[in-house]
Amino acid sequence: MVSIGAALLAIICFVYYIQLAVKKEIGDLNIRVKILQATRDIPPNTRIDESMFMEKDYPKAYLPPRAATQKEEVIGQVAIATIFEGEPILTSKIIPFDESSLDRRIPDGYRAITIGIRDDQDVIGVGGQLRPGHFVDILLTLFLNTKEIEKGSPLVGQDIPLKAETRTIFQNIRILAVGRDSRLQTANVNRPTPLEEDLTNKNVTLAMRPDDVQKIVLAQATGRITLSLRRFNDADMIALEYLDPFKAFGIKLPIVAGPPPAYREIRGGQVIAQPF
Repeated sequence: MVSIGAALLAIICFVYYIQLAVKKEIGDLNIRVKILQATRDIPPNTRIDESMFMEKDYPKAYLPPRAATQKEEVIGQVAIATIFEGEPILTSKIIPFDESSLDRRIPDGYRAITIGIRDDQDVIGVGGQLRPGHFVDILLTLFLNTKEIEKGSPLVGQDIPLKAETRTIFQNIRILAVGRDSRLQTANVNRPTPLEEDLTNKNVTLAMRPDDVQKIVLAQATGRITLSLRRFNDADMIALEYLDPFKAFGIKLPIVAGPPPAYREIRGGQVIAQPF
């Protein structure tokens, strides 16, 4: 009897020791945390919404690395690999929406169109301060032939009389990309060029409706495009008439191209070039 009792005590101690060792190694299986689990298959390049996952208790000891535990970590993000039904959603399988590719961020019914923002005087639109996510108004400056309208004679040295005219042709247009960078400044990604260098590029990409895309392409071919940055959260549409020198400044004479800039290039005390 003593031998049997000693054997039973040894077995109990052994089991207890094993349980302690397991708890020490992997933790208490009764301690559980809430994680987010996919309720259906989520294909790559899909933007995640609240209907695609649910909260589920999970043993903390077996918690996968980078498992999402808060809705804010997942809602609005984009899957970069398939997340299968019942699988914990890992933050390593999702990226912020503003880091995803440009074509997935074009609004429904819109197109992306790129226009130049550096004018003939080498001035960059809004001083190079434009950023993806900003909203702008687009102005077009034209030089019109006024010969038939005014029945006047051309100025000396000019083939035809011209009049400058500026119109606001689009308002509240969203910028999708500046140069090659389509990510917001907060995007945690490796960029092909330094952020400030890329944001002072010569072009921006806009989100516009298909019929407006045709208009902006025509505008680039017929005049000078200028962008005006809108204040944050300002979506007001203002009725604006076109302006010409007569309306703006009372100038009635035709507007002509100005003279070339006065300059003289001197190298080593010798005049190399100067305008005629």
